[in-house]
Amino acid sequence: MPRHLVVVTLVLLTPGLVAAAKGGDDMGDRGVFVPFGNVALTNARTDSSSTASSQSSTTVTFAPGLLAFVIDGLAVGGNVLLASSKVSGDTRARTTFGVGPEVAYHVRFNELWSLFPSASLDLTRDSVPGGGGNTTDYTTLALSLYVPVLLRVSHFYMGFGPFFSRDLYSHASVNGTGYDVAANTSVGLSTTLSGWL
Repeated sequence: MPRHLVVVTLVLLTPGLVAAAKGGDDMGDRGVFVPFGNVALTNARTDSSSTASSQSSTTVTFAPGLLAFVIDGLAVGGNVLLASSKVSGDTRARTTFGVGPEVAYHVRFNELWSLFPSASLDLTRDSVPGGGGNTTDYTTLALSLYVPVLLRVSHFYMGFGPFFSRDLYSHASVNGTGYDVAANTSVGLSTTLSGWL
């Protein structure tokens, strides 16, 4: 991923994080921080009935994120994505890098329930090894929306709600030759579990 994209994202997020450093008490209060993300180790195996063979892949994912409430109700932040996947029998690994600035708004219904809609722009760069020693580089910019209803207990919350994601830009390049890729759209329901500081 180009370094200037990471630098621009950090510059955009820094004022909000500094403004939020004062600290608050409840979810949505000015100064509250909301860490999120995941760390995962996944192993998948594919069996082929026609060739009586199998292939396995191992993926390591590290995707931390942070939101900071710069004023009551309004949070800004973002996330980064680092992932590596390796298929059995191949010495090369598929690598993914990403960054996603995010904005969210907290609507408190009462002491337990609230709504926490968020929107993010996720930029990812995916390098996929192929046959003949070629590598295909995919660059994607996607808009993601998530509208969970939260159940808040102490400094933890659990959320459930609809999500939507649509590629705004999707491009691939093989050995310097670029071409556009069909945009992906995802719609579904998701859960989340996190807390606030």
